[in-house]
Amino acid sequence: MSWRIAVYGAVGAALAVLSLGTVGWAMSVAEPVPNQAVAVEEPEAAPLPVAPVIPADAVVKGSAPAIAAKLDLASDASLPQGNQIKICDVEVNGWVRSESIRLSDAGVGLSIQVAAWRAGAAASAFDQLEKGAQGCAEVSTSEAADEFRARVSSADGTWASGVRRVGDLLIATSASSGSTDPAQWVDRVLAAGQEVLKPRLATTCVDPTSARSNDHVARDPYSGQYTGFRVASPRKLEDSSVLTKAQIATIKEKQPESNWRAPNAVADPALAPIIVAPQSPPAPIGADPATATRGPAPQLIPIDKFVPPNTAEPSSDELKEPVVPAVGDGVMVAMVPAVDNSGPGCGWDFVGTVNPETTEAEMAEGARKAVIDALLKDTALQSQRMLDTLSWPTAYNTWVTKASIAKSWDSYRYELDAAKTKLATAKRKYDDSLLQWREGTLTPVVPVPDPAASGAVPPSSGVPGTDSGVTP
Repeated sequence: MSWRIAVYGAVGAALAVLSLGTVGWAMSVAEPVPNQAVAVEEPEAAPLPVAPVIPADAVVKGSAPAIAAKLDLASDASLPQGNQIKICDVEVNGWVRSESIRLSDAGVGLSIQVAAWRAGAAASAFDQLEKGAQGCAEVSTSEAADEFRARVSSADGTWASGVRRVGDLLIATSASSGSTDPAQWVDRVLAAGQEVLKPRLATTCVDPTSARSNDHVARDPYSGQYTGFRVASPRKLEDSSVLTKAQIATIKEKQPESNWRAPNAVADPALAPIIVAPQSPPAPIGADPATATRGPAPQLIPIDKFVPPNTAEPSSDELKEPVVPAVGDGVMVAMVPAVDNSGPGCGWDFVGTVNPETTEAEMAEGARKAVIDALLKDTALQSQRMLDTLSWPTAYNTWVTKASIAKSWDSYRYELDAAKTKLATAKRKYDDSLLQWREGTLTPVVPVPDPAASGAVPPSSGVPGTDSGVTP
């Protein structure tokens, strides 16, 4: 199909020339005869070729002014009218029809352009603009559609732009302002653009909602990466595991476990707490705590008895349990060539793109090759799965060994920390009992104050013969 690619390239170049609307023509004039006057006639200017009428004309023509009208804005004749899509010095060409308008409103400069590409090519142009914008601006993208916005702020003001792809159309807008935020104008233009173009595309575009991932480049004869339209053709491909479920379950019964054991705990009499009875007096000054009554000695593991596992601790990457390779779904899918009647994006007819021609023999040969390629690929994967399944028991046992070592290290650290905590607790309890032994637990006697010492006269008891302080 190499001769067709050359033809497609020539047609693509012709479309690009027609889109620019200019063609250069070479002129030649006969040489004059010596000593003879020659009357030189001015050649007639060759007429410029007239671009053929295509469905995209009805969509693009008048679209930019229509968007401006929805925004209640009119074209500013004082501004230079451009006809390009350029963001961050990245300019995309190759459109077949384009219309632009320059506007201004309350200090905001605004440009709007609507351009149509050949079948499937607007997706690549959108990609170029989006990547270019990321080089100089803060870019936000939409997950719901092919749409992005770019923004740059500086001391001179704020610049914002946005692009929306609809089928094989791009709506591009750029706004700048020295005082206000122009981003709101970008939102308004893209929203108005979709309102204007949606009814226009309804009867002319094959798939206005087509996604970029819908093999646009592969179906575009002029992209340089053309492979043609392909459809899925499923074939049955039996697959089964070389190990039964029972065999797999038996192997997985072996689970990692720690082989490390902590030393035995022993009594530590030195940390046996002192028993201090209630109402005990303080210990005599200089008394030896060893002579005091002691409680049961705590059972502790000597820290110096801890010995770590004798095998190096494995890395985290070695501790991932190997999974039994899955069995295939029993279906092989070959992407076989098919006649591309509609074309990608808005389709062949939208901008008069040439529909690639293929013969039945070429289609049959392409289908055979696609099936063989898919079969070779899927059977190779199937063979690899079988080999991986056969080696899985060894990998699983290796994992159990390494995971057991890791569990041993975990046990060592856990038991060591627990032993240190118990030792600290025992020391604290002993220190508390020692302090209580030295200070005693007698309840202090609160002295009763002497009223005479304070000069106070006690009140009369009311008994005859006592001084009640009352004169009879």
